[in-house]
Amino acid sequence: MLNLLLSIFIVLSSFCSLSQNYKIIPDPTACKKELESKSKTTKTITAEFKETVYSSMFNNPINGTGLMKYKKEGKIRWEKTSPKSNIILINGSSIKMKEEGKEVSNSSSNKIAKKMQSLMVKIINGDFLNEKDFTIKYYQSKSKYKLTLAPKNYRLSMYIKSIELIFNKSTLVLDQIAMIESEDDYVVYVFSSVAFNLIFLENVFTKF
Repeated sequence: MLNLLLSIFIVLSSFCSLSQNYKIIPDPTACKKELESKSKTTKTITAEFKETVYSSMFNNPINGTGLMKYKKEGKIRWEKTSPKSNIILINGSSIKMKEEGKEVSNSSSNKIAKKMQSLMVKIINGDFLNEKDFTIKYYQSKSKYKLTLAPKNYRLSMYIKSIELIFNKSTLVLDQIAMIESEDDYVVYVFSSVAFNLIFLENVFTKF
């Protein structure tokens, strides 16, 4: 179940400090406007991702790969291809999950997934920028923006301590997401081959 939840999401700050010299942005207005403008013109996104899961339960990090497709109106196909096959389909208020060839019908699993659904959609479509659900700190290096999101909802904060998003400053492409539960438990997604505004068939978000 832990791996399933991690597949739905977003310590990275230590990792980034080795490769990027980030400084806080005193007035993030311009950065926020850039990201909002990009999200408004984005109708669809497709990207490959590499997943690295760090957990106190594992001796070594677990690596995975997959493909993500997004369409406005809250539609996401999150397909993990290795080391195991997992697919999550989000189509508005509907969620379907498939693990290793079998559809997940467990009510408790679906209940948790639906609670995390809105979080996933808000991260990808840019709605998090309104700071209704998160307190946001903005940082920048020469080539990257880093946003650190702290959940305002107490229940959510018990599962996720913070979310870190890394954007390319020149293209405003989301390069990385980190979902941090604790110093020892977090997951990092690195995106590649990102393409915007391609045309998808609707069944991409409804059929496994």
